[in-house]
Amino acid sequence: MRIPGGGGRAAPPPSRGPEGNLPPTAGVAAPGRDEDGERPGATERGVDAPRGMSVDPSGGGPGPLLPRVGRVRAGSVPSTPGEGAPMTHPRHALDDLITHPVRFSIVATLAAADTVEFRSLRDLIEVNDSTLSKQVSALEQAGYVEVRKGYVGKRPRTWLSLSARGRRVFRDHVAALRAIVGDDGAGP
Repeated sequence: MRIPGGGGRAAPPPSRGPEGNLPPTAGVAAPGRDEDGERPGATERGVDAPRGMSVDPSGGGPGPLLPRVGRVRAGSVPSTPGEGAPMTHPRHALDDLITHPVRFSIVATLAAADTVEFRSLRDLIEVNDSTLSKQVSALEQAGYVEVRKGYVGKRPRTWLSLSARGRRVFRDHVAALRAIVGDDGAGP
């Protein structure tokens, strides 16, 4: 290692510990580590806890790993940490899956019709085939959208429709948005 501005002299090697190993902070700290050589947040997670997870705070040694950040699904009412009071803000009723603008556009369009052909939907919400296909797959996997494939003559076609579950989730999502903005749905 060269010393900047040192006229070509090499820096002395870092000192080694009693077992001959370099201390964690010898030289330059490793990326993603603090000045003590530890990963930031490692003590909160526990030594063996992966990122995004924490050790059960109830004590008694390392317990089950718990997600540090949970996803709230529509209709669930989680408690405020430490208080036990239910959260009442309407944002907690929003569905995470259809919050994405393209997926919201797909569900909104399908809510207004019984069945929509893939190419028509693609042109209406102004996305490419790949984007629409990916987002429809995510909605289909969640049970919000039903996909039917067939032929018109010799040409393959794909028709999309909103499932009963998808309609219910969309209705609840829109109701939560209206509650957030203070609109009762009666119009302007």
